[in-house]
Amino acid sequence: MPRMKTTAIQEEEEEEEKLTKKIRCLTWAFGDQLSCSN
Repeated sequence: MPRMKTTAIQEEEEEEEKLTKKIRCLTWAFGDQLSCSN
């Protein structure tokens, strides 16, 4: 059970990271082109 919980939390954090990168890309596409390509 704890193992599944950890996985779910990790997946959630990964999703958040993806969103953050997307937002960064949109917010300053000119200054942060690397975030866009990843």
